[in-house]
Amino acid sequence: MGATLIRNHKVFKIDQGKTDDCSLSGIEIVIVASERCSKNCDPHIYKAGIEFIGTIDLFENSYLPKTSYFYNDGLSQSSTLKDGSAFTKHIKKLHDKAETLTVNDLHSMGYYGYSWPVEQVINIDDRSNLKTFSYWLGTRCGAPITSGDDVLRMVCEAGQILCSEKESNIWMSCLWSLDLEQAAKLQQAENGSHFQVF
Repeated sequence: MGATLIRNHKVFKIDQGKTDDCSLSGIEIVIVASERCSKNCDPHIYKAGIEFIGTIDLFENSYLPKTSYFYNDGLSQSSTLKDGSAFTKHIKKLHDKAETLTVNDLHSMGYYGYSWPVEQVINIDDRSNLKTFSYWLGTRCGAPITSGDDVLRMVCEAGQILCSEKESNIWMSCLWSLDLEQAAKLQQAENGSHFQVF
């Protein structure tokens, strides 16, 4: 397995009081994002993405130690973080200054919409905002992000999917971003549409 280069971590919070109907429970919900690319790629083209959404307890007791291991092992590499201890210290510092995740934050990372694998969507209680679409990589269900309510929906859906996963899987690799053009296509499309290029 090749190493992953990681830079520009960002940490956000969402108050639990704003997500009372969400399966994520705890004092606060933490979101961690970063830019990453494969070390084997040439040139190195970084892509922003969300790597964790979960409660503060899961953040402190699972995400930080498990992700720290990859920095110690060399599978995750950063020019500014030499090892897992440096990673943990850096992320905790960002968490101390974290602000609420907004639509603009997500748009700045390329999340004008988002999607889940169709097999994961069965774990989401309210799927009314999600459209099913298929393309050359398979079938997914997604929605545009245009309001604060959309942000909260995405976070709540992440919580429900996370609860259905094996305990060891705390990363958001199944959450894919939709760029502005893709989100616009999805918003206008009929449910169940097939996209030749997506």
